[in-house]
This record gives sequence, structure tokens and C-alpha cells, in this order.
Amino acid sequence: IGVGSSGVLALGAALKEVGTPAEVAATALNALFTNVSLGDEATKEFGEGLKVLKTNSKKLQAAVRKDAMGAIVDLLSRIEKIPDGLKRMEVLKQ
Repeated sequence: IGVGSSGVLALGAALKEVGTPAEVAATALNALFTNVSLGDEATKEFGEGLKVLKTNSKKLQAAVRKDAMGAIVDLLSRIEKIPDGLKRMEVLKQ
């Protein structure tokens, strides 16, 4: 999707820094990259998570094409702003 190895390492390090186990971080990043690359064919759950973040797969794909790392950081910052911790976890699972 346009994120180089240094970007993937940085995302992994950020997830580790907040206490995410390495295998969970790897699975999460793989799911994120897969769903972003699938666009409209992404999982229903991913689409529902994007709705909570006030975006959709088409907008996210367009943002990733312009600046993949910036789009992912924006997505993560939107997740971080969800005040309800349980809702935040639901979105992260999607």
C-alpha cells in the first residue's frame, strides 16, 4: 500500500510502546494493510469501524495513495480521540 519497511517498523514500535504484544501488532497491521488494499471489498467490520471514524474505504484508499503513512497516522489519531475506551477497542478490533 505504499508503506516502506521503515514505516512498518515505526508503526510496530509505536504499538509496542503502548503495550501491544508483537504478535498482536503484526496481526493488526497485516489486517489494516489488507483491508486498505481491498477497498470496497474490505470486510464489513472494517467498513463499520471506518464509519465510526467518519470516513469510508474509498476516502481511505485515496488518502493512502497520496500519503500512505500520513493516512495511517491520521486513522490512528482518529481512533485515539474516541473518548470511550470500550468503543475504541471495538473499532480497533474491526
